Amino acid sequence: MCKRCEMLPVWEFTNKRKLCASCFSRYFEKKFLNTVRKFKLFSACDKVQVKCESEDKLSEIKRQTLSFVLEKMRAKLNIALVKRNATKKASVDSVDNIASCLLDCFVNKRLRNMKRCGPIRKEKIGKRWITIVKPFYLFLDAEILLYAKIKKIVKPNILQQWPFRPGESFMLSGLREVGESKNKMRKKLLLFLDELEKKHPEVKHAIVQGYLSVYVT
Repeated sequence: MCKRCEMLPVWEFTNKRKLCASCFSRYFEKKFLNTVRKFKLFSACDKVQVKCESEDKLSEIKRQTLSFVLEKMRAKLNIALVKRNATKKASVDSVDNIASCLLDCFVNKRLRNMKRCGPIRKEKIGKRWITIVKPFYLFLDAEILLYAKIKKIVKPNILQQWPFRPGESFMLSGLREVGESKNKMRKKLLLFLDELEKKHPEVKHAIVQGYLSVYVT
């Protein structure tokens, strides 16, 4: 049971602490604001566009969820959401994406690409450079999907599993689709990390925190 509300839990942390749907939503939104402030992702009056490079189901759900949260937090963050002429673009990259990217860089000896794995990076689009920020940088895919279900951001039949817990493999459920040729190695790494997270909870966070301690000042 949720310790605060004595309601049925929808989320369980690795320390066995449990949260009901209402408490989880508050936890998620507080963590979102803390992530934005910790990495100084936005400045006053920023024009922000949500950026999603992949077309798989999971990425689309994350895109809708990020748009929902940014709209809800727009006044607190003092930003504007736009579809063009953005000063910053918000990526849907999560702990799962970042950890697999870091592992891919290490396995394939692409250490120079690790600089792209930080919470903020620059990208040249056309003739100008634009800042890419990652508000979901410290979130598991499982946390994002659960919040999407609680807030009814997506249709209930899309997300059947309840409750979500760290380590659940969304690739196996068909939500995380990866190409068979170009991203074959990334698919293997995602599966490997999903299985490793089940046996050793927090391993994805540990990979990202290790990177931050070394590469990000």
